[in-house]
Amino acid sequence: MRVIDTDPENLLLENEDLPSDTYYGPPYSFRSPNLGEGLYSVETGGILRWFATFERGTIAVTAPQRIYSEVVLFKTAAGARVELEESGMCGIYGAIETDLMIGDATKVCTWKDMQANGKYRVDYWIQFTRRNVFLAVGGWGWEGEVEPAFVEQLARTLLEKVDQAPLASEVSFTP
Repeated sequence: MRVIDTDPENLLLENEDLPSDTYYGPPYSFRSPNLGEGLYSVETGGILRWFATFERGTIAVTAPQRIYSEVVLFKTAAGARVELEESGMCGIYGAIETDLMIGDATKVCTWKDMQANGKYRVDYWIQFTRRNVFLAVGGWGWEGEVEPAFVEQLARTLLEKVDQAPLASEVSFTP
């Protein structure tokens, strides 16, 4: 199987990938690499993990308060699959049953936490793989602001970016 061979930073969601009417900015709130740290990344050939967050800049729209984008490049598809099965937010929250399929394999997880005002904060995550890459996109905010369809569209946008990445017989990218 051919593998994706690019800097995973190139695959993260960017502001131009987000719906223009949701006012996320500046370009990102937080963006950081991680060089193969963590049990699954090290043991399964993880090369580089990138993570970014975006904060909504207005309360005038119904959309997640925060969006997360994560991309991890592995040497093999098997490594990406282990990350999906044993790590990430679904490893913390637990996956929910769904028919959603994005990429080669998909997990969806959600978490609700009642706040002091009696309302709920919600996290909704979609984690998936494409070839040798693990990807995750999440939305966080008040219940009613985090719609699964919104996060699903972001995951499909992320998959489109990954599907345009260069392929090779093996990964030559090094951080």
